[in-house]
Amino acid sequence: MTYEHWLESIDEASLARLLGKRPDVALDPPPRTYAALAHLLRRDRSLDAAIRELDVGALSLLVILAGRESISRSDLGIAVAEGIECTTAEVDRAVGSLIDLGLCLPVGEGYTSIVENLERLNLHALLDVSRPVMVERGTANVQSQELAVAGFCDLVEAVLVEVDAGSVKAVRAGGVGSRELRALAKGVGADIDDVELVLGLAGELRLVDAHAPLLRCTTECGDWQSMDRATKYAKIVEAWWWSEGAATNSLQANGKRAQTLGPIAPNPSTAVLRRRMIDSIPDGGFLDVDSAVDYSVWKLPRFAAEANPGDVAAVWREASALGIIVDGAPTDLSRLLGSLGTTADATVVAPAVHQLVHRAESVVRLLPDLTAVVSGPVSERVSLLLTGSATRESRGAASAWRFSDRSIRGWLDRGGSGEELLESLAATASTEMPQSLEYLIRDVLRRHGAITVDGVSGRIESRDAALIAEIHARALFDAERCADTALAPSIPAHSVLDALRSAGYAPVLTGDFAPTEVARVSPRPLQPRIVPISPQRTEVGVLARALVTGDPVEVDVARLAARVKTVHHLPARDADALAGAIALGTEVTVDVLTAGMGIVKDTIGDILLDSGTLHAWSERLQTRRTIRISNVRMVVAPLL
Repeated sequence: MTYEHWLESIDEASLARLLGKRPDVALDPPPRTYAALAHLLRRDRSLDAAIRELDVGALSLLVILAGRESISRSDLGIAVAEGIECTTAEVDRAVGSLIDLGLCLPVGEGYTSIVENLERLNLHALLDVSRPVMVERGTANVQSQELAVAGFCDLVEAVLVEVDAGSVKAVRAGGVGSRELRALAKGVGADIDDVELVLGLAGELRLVDAHAPLLRCTTECGDWQSMDRATKYAKIVEAWWWSEGAATNSLQANGKRAQTLGPIAPNPSTAVLRRRMIDSIPDGGFLDVDSAVDYSVWKLPRFAAEANPGDVAAVWREASALGIIVDGAPTDLSRLLGSLGTTADATVVAPAVHQLVHRAESVVRLLPDLTAVVSGPVSERVSLLLTGSATRESRGAASAWRFSDRSIRGWLDRGGSGEELLESLAATASTEMPQSLEYLIRDVLRRHGAITVDGVSGRIESRDAALIAEIHARALFDAERCADTALAPSIPAHSVLDALRSAGYAPVLTGDFAPTEVARVSPRPLQPRIVPISPQRTEVGVLARALVTGDPVEVDVARLAARVKTVHHLPARDADALAGAIALGTEVTVDVLTAGMGIVKDTIGDILLDSGTLHAWSERLQTRRTIRISNVRMVVAPLL
C-alpha cells in the first residue's frame, strides 16, 4: 500500500485528526488530491515539525522503523524487548502516536515508516518505549492557588520597596551577585529562588535596572504602583510566559552562568518549551519536581534539548512559585495559558486573574509581642500596609511580620504619619491594638526627625532641649567633650549617627554627609516581542471533508491572484493564469530557470502554493516537483 492509498483509506475523523496534528499541510488554498497531500506530508520541513512532537517512546520506535523497509509487529516487539523493558500497551501507544502523525502506516501484519533520513536530526538509539513511572498528586486546590498568587504579588512589592530604598547593590558588570541576592531574600523573608524570579520578571517589566553600585527602580514604578493587584499579576504572568530565559536558571546555552538581571543571551526555545510544558501537564499532576522533570524530558525531548540546560526544572519551579501550577497539579489558569499558546497576553488572561485575586481573603491579628500574623492569602491592602511598616519574617498559610523601631521609622521616612498607621492597623486587624505596639509607634513618632547632625562639624542640633539632655544622660557621647551641643571634631560623624540610630533616633543629616535620595532611572528600551506569524491555513475539518467527499474547497481566485502579484511580484497575466490553475486544479505551462539546464519548459498541474514555493505534478518529469516562484519566468494558461 502506498502512502497516498493509505491516506485515502482512512475515515474522515482519522484524517481530520492527522491534519490537526500536522497543520502545516492545510495550506490556503488547500491540497485538492490525496497525492498532493501525501507530497506535503513527506516534505522534510513537515516531517521535522511532526518528529518534534514525539515523546521518547515514539522516537525510539521511529529510529527502529526508519532503518527498515517494513517490520512485523512481532519483530518490533522483539526489537524493543516487549514484556521485559516495556509493556504491550506502551508499544501500541507509541505506534499509535506515529500513525496519528502520519509518520508510519500499517502494512499487513506490520508497519512501514515514511521517514527515510534521520541522520540530519541527530537521532540515535534512545532510552526506551516505557513511560516514566508517575504518582499522581491530584487536583489543584483553589485556596492553595489563591495563597500562592497573593504571596507572590506580596513578595514583588516587598522586593521593589527594598530596591527603591537603595539597599540592593549591583555588581560592576551589571546584575545582582549571589551574596546580595541571599541578603535580599533574608530581608524579605523569602526563598532565594523566588526572589530571583521576582527580580527577573521585574527586569522583564522594566521596573528595575542594574547599574553599579545599586539596583534601582525605574520611572515605570510610578505607573506600576497605581495598578491594582489583578492588573499587576496579569502583567507578571504575561512577562513570564514570553520570557526568552528562565530567571531561576543561570546556566545559559553557552554553558556560562549569568548574574541575576545581568547580561544574558536570550534563547527563544525557552519560551517554546515553557508553553509546551504547561500545555502537556497530565490532569493528575506530579508528586514532586523530579517527577515533573522526568516526564517533561520524556514527553518533549526535542523541545527540552533545544532550550538551555536546566530550563525544564526552572520552568516547573517558576510556575509553582507564580501559582500557575499548585501542589504539582494544573490549574484553570495553566489550562487557559496552554490553550492560548502564542496568543496569551495580559488582556486575555485578565478575567481569570481578576477572579483569582479578588476572591482571596485574609485575617490579620496584632499580637503583644509586636508581630502581625496573617491567616490566608495576604490581600493587596494588607500587603501594602504591613510591608511598609514591618519586616516580613515568614510566608505561607500563616504569614508573620514584626514591627520594630527601624520598620516604623521606614514608614515615617516614606511620608506616612503615625496616626495614619495606627488608624490603618486598627481598621485592618481582627484583634484589638496591643498596647505595646501603640507605645512603640508613638515613641518612634516622638523622636522621628527631632535631631539633625551636621556631618562636617559633627554638630547636633535639636528643637527639643530636653532631647539633647536625654542623649547626654544616656551617655551616648562624652558630655565633657560636648559644648553647646557641638561635638569635638575628633569624634567621627558616622559614630555619632550610629550611636543615635542604635538608641532609636532617626537623625537627619546635613552638610556633605547628607544622603541623596536614590533616584529612579529611565527604563531600558523595550525590546519588541517577536510573535510567530502563522500563515493562512484552511480549517482541517473542512479540508478533511473536501478530500473524503471529493468536493473541493471553493477558492477566491481574485484574492489569490492579488496575493501572487503583490507578494511574489509576478506580472499580472502570469499571476492570473497561475492563480486560476491553483484554484481550479487545471494545468499551466511554465518556463522555469534551472541550475544546470537554463530555462526549461514544463506543464504542471495539481498545483499547491506554499509560501514562495509551488508543489505540482510535472508532465516532463512524470512525478511531483517543487519550484521556487522566483525561478518562474513565464506562465501560460492552455487555450480553451
